[in-house]
Amino acid sequence: KERLRLGKELENARAEAARLEAKLANEGFLAKAPAAVVEREKTRLEEARAKEEKIRARLRELGLEA
Repeated sequence: KERLRLGKELENARAEAARLEAKLANEGFLAKAPAAVVEREKTRLEEARAKEEKIRARLRELGLEA
């Protein structure tokens, strides 16, 4: 049960990180968005990556991920 929950959370964190990476790779977004918005999105990306790593660590603790 825990593995399924963590798996779903990991999938969501990965999707969020991928979405933010794509947004920040978009030159049009970077050129048009205010600096504060760009910084906020960078912060959100860092948070998504940290959450992803935290979930992976928890899965490793439980012996559920290599």
